[in-house]
Amino acid sequence: MPSPLIVLGYSALLSTVMATADVIAQLGVEKRRLKDSPNIKDDDDDYDSDTDEEDKYYSLTRTGRFAAFGAFAGVSLSMWFTVLHKGLTKQHIIYVELFRKCVGTVIANNFVIGLNHTISQDVHTVPDKLRQEFFKVVCLDWTLWPPVILIQWLVLHPPYRFILYALADGCHDVGLSYIAHIPVRRRSKYKHQSHDVRLDYKELAASPPKDDDDSDARQKIPIEEG
Repeated sequence: MPSPLIVLGYSALLSTVMATADVIAQLGVEKRRLKDSPNIKDDDDDYDSDTDEEDKYYSLTRTGRFAAFGAFAGVSLSMWFTVLHKGLTKQHIIYVELFRKCVGTVIANNFVIGLNHTISQDVHTVPDKLRQEFFKVVCLDWTLWPPVILIQWLVLHPPYRFILYALADGCHDVGLSYIAHIPVRRRSKYKHQSHDVRLDYKELAASPPKDDDDSDARQKIPIEEG
């Protein structure tokens, strides 16, 4: 068992990083607004027309959930890393961590994506949602975690390994937010563009035709026979 001080440090660090990552994801990626922000337009291009009102504003409750989960995960990971240190060599640790982060987390992340989509929308759209985001999640995990794990176990000393892990986990959370919300914002942008085009077409159809001075002048010129 690790010492209580190490457990507390891991828990506080991961809780702080995950809470900070959620703030960045909400305000930077999802473009949520603070409730006290002035001049908030309901037809903002960053949102779909069917977006819930609560999803347009920053959620402190969600950040609190991330902080609580980070505190719990910090405790469990402190024990996990202690077991790895005492029971396995570095080479075997790298194999275990690569499998855990590049295979296990892909399954878990896609399960969470499907569960969230099932709760928020129709269950029949879950397969399409997973097909759209599965490879994006795989690319994110397989791009981020292998270099992090190699640096963590081959380069850094033990006191700094969890710091790198926590920072990488925060970047991973922001990346998942990007995968989940950027397609929604793009779709919303296209909807607004098509809506503007339809409005322009309606205005053009409703406006009276302009007189063509040249055609009128040609009509007034008498035609000489012979």
